[in-house]
Amino acid sequence: MNEVGTHIGAQVALPLGQAWELVAQGLRVRASRALVTLLGVALGAAFLASTLSGGALMDGLREVERARQEATRMRANLERATGPLDGRTIALLEVGGRDDAERHLVEGLIADGVAQRP
Repeated sequence: MNEVGTHIGAQVALPLGQAWELVAQGLRVRASRALVTLLGVALGAAFLASTLSGGALMDGLREVERARQEATRMRANLERATGPLDGRTIALLEVGGRDDAERHLVEGLIADGVAQRP
């Protein structure tokens, strides 16, 4: 019983130099794939960091704008209660710490010459 295709013929011997060259080529291909994968991961991480920091920056800018609007409203209430502040000096009593809106109000009054730093 001799089946077709079961007989293995003589094997070709690969020269050692050529074998090493094939091994080196395989390593280069794997290293290139690893480098491309690593660059993809690094770019993904950079994109994520950029997106998160951009969102945090926008949140901070919105908070600063909110504080400025609140300071403008506070100044308008002050002028409505006391009249125009032009040419007048006022004293502000601070009780507790200042929030951002109050800090903007005081800085604006100092910039306009209505208030002075202690």
